[in-house]
Amino acid sequence: MSRLHDVAPLPIEYDETASIYAKTVAKDHRTILFTSADRGEGVSTIAYAIAQKAAASGRRTLLMEFNTYRPFLNGVLQLPTSDWRLDQLDIERDIFTVSGTKLSFLPAPHRQSFPVETRKPEIIQEALASMLEDYDLVIADAPCLCRPNLNGIPTKMLAAHFASTVLVVASNKTSSNLIARAVEQLVDAEICLAGAVLNDQIYPSLFKELERQFSKAGGIGRKIWSLVAPRLRQASFMTDSF
Repeated sequence: MSRLHDVAPLPIEYDETASIYAKTVAKDHRTILFTSADRGEGVSTIAYAIAQKAAASGRRTLLMEFNTYRPFLNGVLQLPTSDWRLDQLDIERDIFTVSGTKLSFLPAPHRQSFPVETRKPEIIQEALASMLEDYDLVIADAPCLCRPNLNGIPTKMLAAHFASTVLVVASNKTSSNLIARAVEQLVDAEICLAGAVLNDQIYPSLFKELERQFSKAGGIGRKIWSLVAPRLRQASFMTDSF
């Protein structure tokens, strides 16, 4: 029995996730990898949202984190890490299950936990097969393609063992050349690219920006905001990211 943990959930619904969910989870793809061209594109947030949505639909879902550079599960959700290796996975020791849900997490190990001898295709395949005995869906939060973790498993190598791969792109951030390089890597390795998610969450809606500005005014600003916010929230252009 994996360990239980209480985690505050993120919203399940993101505008850009519905299509990807339909192309992957809804089509019974049991292994899905999320990556990006560069760092800071929001891969972890999107992967987490998809994992939540899948678990809410009744699927036993495991979110595996391979990004040791800036771990989401340890940094944001504050799950402790261990020195797990793909050839020495222990469900009881390494995996956390959110209390009352079908969602489980395998936080990224310490940076030294992916030695060269564990980066063999057969080891990756055996580890995934083992996870699929206990879970209906395995989602990987993988490092970016163009600036990979030096001590990690190359994302292109990982993706070769997943049923589908999703590329996350941050709007107005990543250059077209970098995206092209990432896609070229996946195509050259004959990876099944399910699609791309345009992540505009780093660009706040007008509503959020106004809220931030009113908050700067202190108590008076927050009081005024509390009066006008309910009306402003009803306007669709206020909550669309730009």
